[in-house]
Amino acid sequence: MAEAKKILHEELNSVLEALGWQKAGDTPAQVADALVNALQEGGADVPVLNKVLQRTLSRCFDRVGHPEEYRMTQNDHEVVLAQIKRILGYLVLSLVDERDARDLSSWLHDDITDFYFELRTETQGSVELFLSYKQQRRPRLAIKGRHVVGKHVIYVDSSPLSWDREERVNELLLTIWQAVFQEDRQDVLHDVDLEELQEELRNLREIDEEPNYCLAVQFDDNGNDFYQDLCQQFLDRLEIPLIRFGLGKSQSFHGREIRFMSALRLLLQKIDEIDT
Repeated sequence: MAEAKKILHEELNSVLEALGWQKAGDTPAQVADALVNALQEGGADVPVLNKVLQRTLSRCFDRVGHPEEYRMTQNDHEVVLAQIKRILGYLVLSLVDERDARDLSSWLHDDITDFYFELRTETQGSVELFLSYKQQRRPRLAIKGRHVVGKHVIYVDSSPLSWDREERVNELLLTIWQAVFQEDRQDVLHDVDLEELQEELRNLREIDEEPNYCLAVQFDDNGNDFYQDLCQQFLDRLEIPLIRFGLGKSQSFHGREIRFMSALRLLLQKIDEIDT
C-alpha cells in the first residue's frame, strides 16, 4: 500500500500546486483535509475526482500506460480499490449541505420527521447522498444510463397530487414490494402484506450494510399544498423515507451539482471497469 499512498499523495500535491495552494502533509488526517478542501474549493473542474482519483487509479491499474507502477502495486490492488471507494464515499458526503433541504417545520408531523424531506437538489444521485448523510452511512451509488443513482432509491415519476386515487397508491406500494423482495408481484397488497413489507423495511434499517430503501419523487405542486396530507397518509401506511427533490437552485456541491455528478459518474465507471 505504501506505493499507492505515495501515488495518491503525488497526484493530490500536483492539484494543490496547480491551485496555488500549500502541499498536503504526510499524515492521513492532513491528506483527508486536503482532499476535502480541494473538492469543495477547487472549482468547477472537480480536480479531486477528475485528476487525483482518476490518475491514481490509472497509475495503479493501467498495465500498459504505467507498467512499473502497476507491477509495484499489483499485490495490493484489491486493497487499493477498496480504499479508493472508501475515500470517495467520505468525500462525496462532505459536499452535502443540510441547508439544501426545505424547512418543513410548519407542517411536518413529528412522527415522520425522519421519513420525509424536500430537497433543492436536482439529480437522482443527490437524493442518495443526502439520505446517506442523514443516516450517517456510506452512500450506495450506481450508474443508470448517463445518471448516477442510489442503488436502493426507488424513483417514481408521479406527483402525490395523484395519490388520492386508491389504484395509484396500490401501484406505488407494489413498486416498493417488488424492489424490496425482488418479486414480480402484480396483485393488490392486503393488510398482512403491508405489515410484512413494513417489518422488512424496519429490519433492514436496523442491520448495518443492508439496503436502505427510499422513495423519491420530483414534481411541481403549482402552489397546491394538498400533497402534504397525502404524503402523511401514505407514510401512515408504510414507513419508508420519502424525498421530494428538484425544488430550486441547489446549494449543495458548491453550486456545481450537474458538473460534479458527471465527474462522479465517470469515476464510478472507471472503478466498475477495474472491479469486473
